[in-house]
Amino acid sequence: MRWIALALLLFITTTLPPNLTLCAQYNSLDAPPIGSGPDGVEGEYFDAYDSVGGTDIGFNSFTDIPLGTERQKTSIFTHSTSVNSPEVTINADDTYVIIARVSCEEAGSLTNRGYSELRLSKDSGEGFSPIVGSTIPIYHMDGLDGHFSASCAIIESLKRGDKIKIQATQRFGTKDNVTTIATESSLSIFTTKGCGGGTGSTGPMGSHGSTGSTGSTGAIGATGVIGLIGPTGSTGATGTTGDKGPIGPKADETCGEIYLVSAGETQSVARAPATLTAFDANGFSLGTTPDQANNKITIDRTGIYDLSFHICFGGPSEEIYNFELAVNGTPQPNIGVTVEPSGDNKPLYVGAVGILPINAGDVVSIQVSKASGGPESLIFERVNLRVIEIPY
Repeated sequence: MRWIALALLLFITTTLPPNLTLCAQYNSLDAPPIGSGPDGVEGEYFDAYDSVGGTDIGFNSFTDIPLGTERQKTSIFTHSTSVNSPEVTINADDTYVIIARVSCEEAGSLTNRGYSELRLSKDSGEGFSPIVGSTIPIYHMDGLDGHFSASCAIIESLKRGDKIKIQATQRFGTKDNVTTIATESSLSIFTTKGCGGGTGSTGPMGSHGSTGSTGSTGAIGATGVIGLIGPTGSTGATGTTGDKGPIGPKADETCGEIYLVSAGETQSVARAPATLTAFDANGFSLGTTPDQANNKITIDRTGIYDLSFHICFGGPSEEIYNFELAVNGTPQPNIGVTVEPSGDNKPLYVGAVGILPINAGDVVSIQVSKASGGPESLIFERVNLRVIEIPY
């Protein structure tokens, strides 16, 4: 959609899961490009700004930026311009584009320089904390009129009841009075997909084309007399053997899978790689031997295979875990994933897929390990290991 594309043109994009962060800093003399908003598309959006300014952003203490004036707001956003005006409450689960801007001025001598920070904070029910990847520096110096701005844009999945606000603080430099500038700090939030436009009106009917000339009718030929059936001829000589035809497709393709049916399976994971044991069912197989009791699939026919695994799990803390597909106990570098769950056993979905040549008798499994620290018990909700032969 045009209004999302215009917003994303503000920034050079860097992809770091789970957030996409797109940020830029601007001198107040060079205004940043601004997206035009929903242009002809019914979407969900919110836009408000600090109409008063003068908020002292403090020194090494993040200050909330008030949003005293609303420009646009649809029903899925809750916001008050008089009570807790910095906070915006989200009322629908969705993926949102969030754009924040803070402009400030520094009052002091012509040589004073400072470094401040802008960030977005989110409250999902446990208090406000900064959104990873949203902290942006603001460099300011009186010699350049003392007015400087920073902008930040991210794409974030938000839940019903989440709260968003902008915060800023002065980090380094002389402790001069650094305050926000009226009408130059704002927050815009909108969904990444809008509703379809209405059906356009029917265009006018085109003019009739001219009728072509009628062709002449040909003469009907006379029906001939059916002749007598002739005698059967003698059998001809056997012809020479033709060229060998191309090789036809294989009669079948091998495949197999093992998976977890009962959610809540647990396994203690340490730094040393170990075979993932969270399987309790064998899936469909052809030309392979699934063995959920021993957490493996044995290949019965040599070939090129598409191998993949999908895992939904949670951990008690924010630790880094490695999941790798292994052939005969050896991890394969092209089929693996490294993740860091958010803790409190909140479910996290991961997966990996790749292509490998596999020999008959090879054993395929999944290995799991921690990057650091002592053993921890992981809870597995869904697990699937699958192999499919690629015809060639």
